[in-house]
Amino acid sequence: MTLTSQAAPTAGPAAGAKPGRRPAALGTLLRNRLAVVALAVLAVLLVAAVFAPLLAPDDPNAQDLLTRLKPPAWQHGGSGTHLLGTDQLGRDMFSRVVYGTRVSLPVGAGAALLAGVIGTVVGLAADYFGGWPDRVLMRLADVQLAFPSILLALAIVGFFGSGLWYVILVLGITGWVSYARVVRSEVMSLRSRDFVTEARALGAIDVACWDAMGKATGPRTRRGWWRRAASTPSSSRAPGTSAGTWPFCGPCGRRFPR
Repeated sequence: MTLTSQAAPTAGPAAGAKPGRRPAALGTLLRNRLAVVALAVLAVLLVAAVFAPLLAPDDPNAQDLLTRLKPPAWQHGGSGTHLLGTDQLGRDMFSRVVYGTRVSLPVGAGAALLAGVIGTVVGLAADYFGGWPDRVLMRLADVQLAFPSILLALAIVGFFGSGLWYVILVLGITGWVSYARVVRSEVMSLRSRDFVTEARALGAIDVACWDAMGKATGPRTRRGWWRRAASTPSSSRAPGTSAGTWPFCGPCGRRFPR
């Protein structure tokens, strides 16, 4: 009698399964020593901001003129009571630094976010429209670089008044140029890639669609969209179309004519 049974397949990952991108991105980040050091410093600052009342030995605004201008603890004349010394009013410098993270972190994050949003929009619009909009926006960026930031800050403070939100506004307005130039150059490089040339050869009228812009703002996150549109797989065709129709770009919803 012959045996026709086969051994049961061993448990394991499904065929064709691809490793997640997040573990790969995390591994790349952890291999970068400077990135790890930066994350560690940022984590320390976040902990200091959250637990400032527990970490600070004194009130950051308490004054003691008898202990003014004390040096740090590791220098001659310093003491362990004031780890970083005191200022001209006798306030503990370590306590002021710890409490200062509660202001510095929101200002830095808010200004970077605002500058990034403005710069990304300007950079995408400059290369997307081209022509005179590109020239106008880039000349505006040159004017921004040439204009003194302190004068712009004084003008905004004098017009709106002082406050934390206005500081974020000033820093965001004065820092968008670098983001705009980086995004614009990335979009320009994407327009000359092979997959864009293939899409143009297949009849794509506007090769700089919003999906290509998404690649510039989120590096390589949607790498396969244009390639799938150029090769016309079944999953990227419009419903009801045949295999011989022109491709359909899923993310931006454009259907390229013959």
